[in-house]
Amino acid sequence: MAHGYKIYQGSKRLNPKGSLPLIIVVAQKQVGQAFTEHFIFTGLDKPALLVQATGYGTGGSVSQNEFDQLVNIDNLIGAQLESAKAHLENSLFEADKSLHGQLFLDGQKFKYEMVDDQPLIHLAMSKKCKSEISEMLAKTQSQALEPLEKVLQILSRIEVRPLV
Repeated sequence: MAHGYKIYQGSKRLNPKGSLPLIIVVAQKQVGQAFTEHFIFTGLDKPALLVQATGYGTGGSVSQNEFDQLVNIDNLIGAQLESAKAHLENSLFEADKSLHGQLFLDGQKFKYEMVDDQPLIHLAMSKKCKSEISEMLAKTQSQALEPLEKVLQILSRIEVRPLV
């Protein structure tokens, strides 16, 4: 069974006090079927986390061989990233049309950059999205995030306090 994940960070904050948007895209494939998931940490108070999953299969009209040749982890992640971008943009449009216009319509370019695990680790260390990270780990159906799960669980137990 093949699986993988990639993390993308948005170029602009949606909330001045929030983190930069972070998209975690997950893909898993086995013979004749696959699924993808995305988890978006928006940096907003509501919605703080957006989640979506998509399943793929031969549907009886594509041979298993054709499916296995054409569907791979990279194109699954690419397709789910596009879905995640649309999901974030639509959610922002529903929440705040003015901010949506400023970020996406007024000639400004909202970009996404592929990053390593560090922004997610930093988010876990900040405790800002503790419940959302727990929700992501509980909802994922993929084994792809297992290497990160232990690290994120340990970070969630570390005490963070301001020093005066």
